[in-house]
Amino acid sequence: MWMSLRRHSLILTTLLVGWACPAAFAASATSPSSPAPPASTLAVSTFPRTLTDGAGRTVKLAEKPQRLVSLSPALTEMILAVGDGDALVGVTRYCTVPDKDPPIARVGGVLDPDYEHIVALRPDLVLLPNLASSQLLERMESLGLPVVVFSPEGLDNLPRDLRLAGQATGRDDQGEALARQFEDLRALARARLHDLTAEHRPTAVIIYGPDLLASSPEGFAGQLLDEAGARNVVPLGPIAWPELTPEALLRLNPEVIFLVRDSTTESWPPASQPALRALAAVRQSRVVDLPESLFQRPGPLLGEALWTLARALYPSRFPEATAREALAHSTSNASVTPAKP
Repeated sequence: MWMSLRRHSLILTTLLVGWACPAAFAASATSPSSPAPPASTLAVSTFPRTLTDGAGRTVKLAEKPQRLVSLSPALTEMILAVGDGDALVGVTRYCTVPDKDPPIARVGGVLDPDYEHIVALRPDLVLLPNLASSQLLERMESLGLPVVVFSPEGLDNLPRDLRLAGQATGRDDQGEALARQFEDLRALARARLHDLTAEHRPTAVIIYGPDLLASSPEGFAGQLLDEAGARNVVPLGPIAWPELTPEALLRLNPEVIFLVRDSTTESWPPASQPALRALAAVRQSRVVDLPESLFQRPGPLLGEALWTLARALYPSRFPEATAREALAHSTSNASVTPAKP
């Protein structure tokens, strides 16, 4: 029982903040679908430079940071995606990074960082998610650690963060390319869905694990549902990632259920909740498994996550297997003509 509550607490904390990765999900994380080229082939922009970070702070960098500490799995993925993974010397216990010798140090998490260990790593820059408390930021600065804070969770903020990751590491071109790729994917998805009225968009929900954790329209997963052409049945409320009761889910009765399984989820609906078999999505066999790695964090994989949802909902409008293929196809055609449902 205690282990079940502890796992639930980890996942709920993760989804509420949108930046940390629970242990149940961490092992499945992957690198972005477009692997970054070797660092030696990437153009590095000039320093010194001054940045405005996601908290509106002015950050001055005299030289390109050579030693980075990341306190967010999403930010770690961004650094890997822009091609500066070799500069990472410290990451959270939940981050997935390439094997190195010696391995990259683990420095706790954003909620419980190991300050002594971080200082000992002598970082040139510490990367913080926007959820970090003011006390954490103040403590970092009191220790003489240079810090850059990224933006709050949200699809509109993702391109800004990708650009900031590039600017903070001198990989401006790579950050810009990743940001534009995501912006282009959103535009392409909207173009293919532009003629769908609300009544033609199915109701849906994204559920994490066996505890019926779901994303409201404020969470990045809920925003992905909207972008992919669904109507999220989870209403706006004081919590971006609420835990639904079986009774609440039955009342919402979505036409499609997207399920992000964790390692403890063996079947769905859970055997302990047989009433959920009455859901429309279950009766119509519209429960869709999602790849864990694409829906864990608001990082550079969200473009593929968006495409995965849209393709599951509208296979005739989104025939390409991957977002990369879709972008390549769209650039080879002067215009995009949406298929009819």
